[in-house]
Amino acid sequence: MRVIDAHIHIQPFHMMKPDVQRAFWQNKGNRAELEALAEEPSKLLRQMDADGIE
Repeated sequence: MRVIDAHIHIQPFHMMKPDVQRAFWQNKGNRAELEALAEEPSKLLRQMDADGIE
C-alpha cells in the first residue's frame, strides 16, 4: 500500500513584501485564479478534488 502525507502553507498574498510579490507574480498568467484559490478554501478543495488529490 502506498501512502503519501502532505500539507501546504498558504500565505495571504497581501502579506508578502513588495519585492517578493513582484517575483512571485512574474510570468504567471493565472493570478486571478490563484488569488481566488487562496481567498476561499472551498475553491481550493474543489480544485484539488478536480485534480484527483485526496
